[in-house]
Amino acid sequence: MKQDNSVSPRIRALFVDMDGTLIGPDEKVSANVRKAIQAAHVQGCLIIPCTGRARFTAQPIAEQLGIPLGYAVLANGAVVQNLATEEVLLCALIPDDVTLEIAREVFGLGVQIYLYEASLVNEVAHSRAVYHPSLPAGPWATPPRYQPYPAILEQL
Repeated sequence: MKQDNSVSPRIRALFVDMDGTLIGPDEKVSANVRKAIQAAHVQGCLIIPCTGRARFTAQPIAEQLGIPLGYAVLANGAVVQNLATEEVLLCALIPDDVTLEIAREVFGLGVQIYLYEASLVNEVAHSRAVYHPSLPAGPWATPPRYQPYPAILEQL
C-alpha cells in the first residue's frame, strides 16, 4: 500500500524559548521572527512562549509578537499561566523549607545563591533576586533588581 505523503500533519502548538530564540540581547523581537510567529498563528498554531522569566518580564516580550496573548510557560517551567486572563494553570514552586535546605547546602560549598521572587508592590509588577552579601555577586547582579539579603539562609 502506497502512503500519501502530500499531506503533512498539522502542527497545533509551538513552544518557543524567549531568550536567544524569540529575542536577542536587546530584548526585541525581530521583524523576521514576528513574521514567522504570526504566520504560524494564522495557520491555527497555538504559540506558547517558554522562559525562565517571571510573568512580569515575559509579558512585554510576548506582547511584541503581534498575536493575542495566551498561555506561557514561566519560571523555568514552574508556572503555566494565561497572560491574557492571568489565570494560573500550574504553580509548582519548590516549597520554602526545601528551598532553604538547598540554599544552605549550596552556600556551604562556597557558591553564591540567587533566589528569585515575583511580586506586586503598590499594584506594580516587580521581580527581584536576593543573594547572600558575604560572597561576591556576579557583575550583572545590579540593584535594584538584585539585592543583598543577609537572612537568606534562615528565612525567605
